[in-house]
Amino acid sequence: MNNKTDKKIILEMRAITKDFPGVRALDNVNFDLRKGEIHGLVGENGAGKTTLLKIIDGALQPTRGEVFLEGEKVFFNNPREAIDWGIGTVHQEMNIIPYFNAIENIFLGRELTKFNFIKFRELEVKTRDLLRDVGLSVDIDLYQEVKYLGAAERKIIEILRAINLQPKILILDEPTASLTIEEVKILFNLLKKFKKKGIAIIFVSHHLDEVFEITDRITVLRNGKKVGTAPTSSVNKTDLIRMMINRDIKSQYPKQKIPIGKPLLEVKGLSTDFLDDINFEVREGEVVGFAGMVGSGRTELMETIFGAKEKRSGEIYLNGQKVEIRSVKEAIKNGLYLVPEERREKGIIESFSVKENLTLSHLDDFCNFNFINFDKEEKKAREIVQKLNIETPSIYTEAKNLSGGNKQKLSFGKWSFGKGKIFIFDEPTEGIDVGSKVEIYKFMNKLVKEKAGIILVSSDLPELIALSDRIYIMREGRIVDVLSGENITQEQVLESAFRVENK
Repeated sequence: MNNKTDKKIILEMRAITKDFPGVRALDNVNFDLRKGEIHGLVGENGAGKTTLLKIIDGALQPTRGEVFLEGEKVFFNNPREAIDWGIGTVHQEMNIIPYFNAIENIFLGRELTKFNFIKFRELEVKTRDLLRDVGLSVDIDLYQEVKYLGAAERKIIEILRAINLQPKILILDEPTASLTIEEVKILFNLLKKFKKKGIAIIFVSHHLDEVFEITDRITVLRNGKKVGTAPTSSVNKTDLIRMMINRDIKSQYPKQKIPIGKPLLEVKGLSTDFLDDINFEVREGEVVGFAGMVGSGRTELMETIFGAKEKRSGEIYLNGQKVEIRSVKEAIKNGLYLVPEERREKGIIESFSVKENLTLSHLDDFCNFNFINFDKEEKKAREIVQKLNIETPSIYTEAKNLSGGNKQKLSFGKWSFGKGKIFIFDEPTEGIDVGSKVEIYKFMNKLVKEKAGIILVSSDLPELIALSDRIYIMREGRIVDVLSGENITQEQVLESAFRVENK
């Protein structure tokens, strides 16, 4: 490497190894980051990406290896020290304080005070200046506790907090997962501005199209080892997938043709305080897609059908019989299962073990006279772990210690042996790798072959189009269009999702 290139390097990591009890998460990894570049970091869940990022931002310390910033050897004992060196991070999982408002979260640790009182008016002005400077025109209630804000708004607050640090290095771990298409464009324009200012950016995303669009170089990790680094312009998606999983994928979306049978679920005139006159059906062997922008009402509809939210009016029929689903328990009893969008909060219990998460919803299947048959429960848990290829040291490992993709498989796995006939999957592949996605698609194929019906809510349009037999488009709490046939295009979906109604 010549001297001219060396001068551009702001971060260099040499022979980084990180061991956890019984697991080597990183094995002799070399990585460098240059000033004014956007560097993509990709790999399957469990490849070591998050561990590498946590070593950079001080949340973890390497077992062996060296880290250099602007040519100076550093060792961070905690994230505060990394922040002092100019490293800002936006994590994949939400990392904000739910009971604080937007201003308190953005300026956490950097508050303006007078006589020990926070000067909220000045901070509000600074926040609105920050929003204007980065080109975000979203209307966020800055004084609302962030737990009441939408996922996209919370992600924007995290990004603003990192930007407010005026970092030399900005780490973005799945930053677009909860953003609309327009918000992603705004973010990418912002990153390009940062790049021109010489800020170095590490960009992690499982959306490979985004990686190719925004990055200058790409580094691939697999099983804790570095596979390679290459200029983005010198590789294509097929090359990248092969490097990530060390095998070819014949089809990224393995959709099987299944004969469509009788109606399993019929929703007629369903309304809530937000939803208005929803009508649709799901048949045996059918995957029914739901598209729409953030706030269109897709998730509220699914939670209402599942009994987690109250409907104001309307009827639900299962197998031709009218049913009243007033609770989640009644939905499960009727064979209606939901894998929610927010897997950490609603899909799994992180403090429970893998086994407990897989069997909790079906404990009656393992009980004899109110006593749990632990051998039977353990056998079933091991069977699901093997079937879904859930990577875990043990079925007794706490769920919080799994990677994002394996947590998602866990939220799938708990419904894989019940009596379910309708499965609702809300953003089932958000934030997980290519290989895990294919395994989930195969699991969905297995369900429809067994004459189940699937509702698929997804913001990944290629996924939604490839897997769905029909697609309902939602906007402002209503179904505004339905598309079917083999020639559905992304343009058609977006046109319906964005179309302005004639008043």
